[in-house]
Amino acid sequence: MYHSLYEAGRRNDLLAVQHLIKEAIAANFRPVDILVGILAPLLYKIGEQWRSGTITVADEHAFTAFSERVIELIEGTMPRRKRRRRARAPQYFLMNAPGNTHKLAVRMLALWLESRNICTPTLVDHLGLHQLAQHIIQAAPRALLISMALPEQLNSVAAICALVGQLPAGARPKVLVGGYAIKSGLVRLVPGADLVTDISLLGTS
Repeated sequence: MYHSLYEAGRRNDLLAVQHLIKEAIAANFRPVDILVGILAPLLYKIGEQWRSGTITVADEHAFTAFSERVIELIEGTMPRRKRRRRARAPQYFLMNAPGNTHKLAVRMLALWLESRNICTPTLVDHLGLHQLAQHIIQAAPRALLISMALPEQLNSVAAICALVGQLPAGARPKVLVGGYAIKSGLVRLVPGADLVTDISLLGTS
């Protein structure tokens, strides 16, 4: 399915994707496993191809747009959990690093976390540091997960981590940073944060 989805992406063939999703579910794949086990590695592969110059920026943008539609198709097959069950799970904030405009990773992560009942994920848009601090204090999330695509975003992420470190102890979430820059080893240290290369580890965080 990995190779079939890759080829469908190169052709922008959403009809083929619909058939692949049906076949995968019939073979006892969970919809969220298609996202995390197949689409996420494909996006990493596309990132590596872009970094090596194998594909163009336009190719990368086209596959990103294709992947957004795949997520919508897969999300439509996922059962909705009862709000009562969600309310018992801790709240996590999910956000992109400032400068990271792709929302694919945080959308997939939110769906995976919710499907495992690990947390109630809340997607947070880019905010100024003061606004972010107030939002954290008011909502009191257990963790703040940040997706960092490029090393150039490190300073902004470090500023967020420093901000969290200055919050009152009772309102200070754990900061976890993942994304392409982390998974590929381009960034190996973010002061004030734990690095995540495998989202399955979040279930034990």
